[in-house]
Amino acid sequence: QASGAGGRARSAKSAGSAAQSVRSSRSRMQTVDQELVSALHAGHYEALVRISVMQIPYARDGEEVQEYVQAAVHFVAQMFDFTVNLANKTANLMMNRAAEKKEEEAGRQATGERASSRSGRRR
Repeated sequence: QASGAGGRARSAKSAGSAAQSVRSSRSRMQTVDQELVSALHAGHYEALVRISVMQIPYARDGEEVQEYVQAAVHFVAQMFDFTVNLANKTANLMMNRAAEKKEEEAGRQATGERASSRSGRRR
């Protein structure tokens, strides 16, 4: 039983270190994301996913495999996030341009109506 208790203690320690490793890995990825947000686009994230997946066969242990898989999943999520943000920015830009066109047309019509009403008064 002593070996069973020791085995459980070791597995609890390794589970704790694995959780800590995951947390540090996430914080590193978030830091990298914050630094590279202005420089990357969806194509870059796709390349990062491919690189992470290609590293998996060369992993030394299961923990490293998990790290590469997590990185790949993270980059996939970033790719979708980037694409959604770009689509939202584009939609907002299109709405703003449409609103500006409407304002310009309304201004032209108002100017045209004033000019036609002035010419009608002169007759």
